[in-house]
Amino acid sequence: MNKRWIDKNNNVLRKIARSAYWQTLYARSKDLNNIRLFANDYELTKLQMSFLNWLETYSSLFIDLYLGEEYISEQIIENDLLCDAYLSYKSKKQKNEQRGMQKKPKDSKPKSERYNKDSITETESFAINFK
Repeated sequence: MNKRWIDKNNNVLRKIARSAYWQTLYARSKDLNNIRLFANDYELTKLQMSFLNWLETYSSLFIDLYLGEEYISEQIIENDLLCDAYLSYKSKKQKNEQRGMQKKPKDSKPKSERYNKDSITETESFAINFK
C-alpha cells in the first residue's frame, strides 16, 4: 500500500475515524490498556498511522464541540473541507496565543515598588512595623 493510495482514500479514513463506533473504541483504548485497535501492536503501517492520526484529530474536535468552543459544530465535523478550515483556524489561534504569551514583558519594577499599601497583608504590615 503506497502513500498515493492513502492520500486518494483519505476521505474514507476520515469518515471511519469520526464514526461513533471508532471514536468510542479509541477513547476506551486510551483509558484501558487491554483494548487493541489493530491486530499488530508494533510495526504499524502507513495506513494505520494515518487512521490513528485522524482518530486523534476527530477526538480533539469532539472535545471542542463538547466544551462549546467557538466556530465548531457537528456539521463542520462532518464536512471535510469545513473541518480542515476549522483545524487551520485553531492552529493559527494557538500559535497567536503562544506568541502573545512569549511577548508579555516581565514586571520590571523592584519588589519594593510592586506593592502599594492596599496590597500589603496584615502579617506583612506587622513585620514592617515590627522592624
